[in-house]
Amino acid sequence: MKDLKRLLAMGAAFLRGKTVLPYFPSRLWVEVTSHCNLRCPLCPNQALSNEKKGFMDWDLYRKIVHQSAGKVHDLYLFHRGEPLLHPRLVEMIDYADHQGIPTRIHTNATLLTESLSRRLLSSRLPLISFSFDGYDEATYEQNRPPSRFAETLAKIELFLNLKKESKNSKMITVLQIMGLPTGSRGRAFMDFTARLESQGLDRVVYRSPHNWGGLVSLSSPPPPSPKKAGCCTFPWYALVVYWDGTVGPCPQDFQGEMIQGDMREQTLEQVWNGQRMKELRRLLALGDYDPLKVCQTCDRPRRTQVAGIPLEYAKTFLKENFSGTP
Repeated sequence: MKDLKRLLAMGAAFLRGKTVLPYFPSRLWVEVTSHCNLRCPLCPNQALSNEKKGFMDWDLYRKIVHQSAGKVHDLYLFHRGEPLLHPRLVEMIDYADHQGIPTRIHTNATLLTESLSRRLLSSRLPLISFSFDGYDEATYEQNRPPSRFAETLAKIELFLNLKKESKNSKMITVLQIMGLPTGSRGRAFMDFTARLESQGLDRVVYRSPHNWGGLVSLSSPPPPSPKKAGCCTFPWYALVVYWDGTVGPCPQDFQGEMIQGDMREQTLEQVWNGQRMKELRRLLALGDYDPLKVCQTCDRPRRTQVAGIPLEYAKTFLKENFSGTP
């Protein structure tokens, strides 16, 4: 019932273009680190300057968790970097769980060791998503340099086997693949995913690449700026907290060009309904993209939508917010 009320409130505020919201964000992307060990062509991480790279401080993380407890639906402990690089990631997962907040991570899996896998499986993490862009050696290694197909796949398979052995883990495991050419998901692709599902993988998700607010060139550029009121849902349901405490309105703002506040100096509530967020919602509700540099070129709100939510995300979003399950 709580999740249904939350969803109805978000939907009503979004459709009416409300700028001041009577609820907290449903979801926080909490960037535990912006460092990454890969150089993926579909990700602009390698273009981040040194001053934008770092690890979230433990005290800052605790502050975020305490201000979110009982108010935020879940925390995504990742954004621009590889979360397994943070030495206190497992502690972060369990700390949030002790405050009643479920978390999830999205990892390239290259850093998974048997020891780390066992620690994650012993944690209170409800869901882990493996980003694995390819189903054969050539495709994967083109999309995920400098990692190696066989090595990373072996680490994911070890994790799945350890999960089966543990018998106590209810953790949901997801394989996310994106960037495959149209029509490439044939028999070889099906055989590859079936192999992992036979080892206990719960779900396979295929996603189309996005352009990170215009930072990455795609083969099919987005159509002209939309003029539909409230066509981007993010400012009505989520926030991103970067590793240094600065806050952005959505994860598509990879370079942090639309900073809305700072959790080192403000509370979550102050940022959520602060003047910058109110103005952003006002402009989006009017369909006025001209003052919004990142939104002008972002492809996400221009995708096929259901109630303003991109179709490929809508089913997952509704399921999670109605049922509360990851």
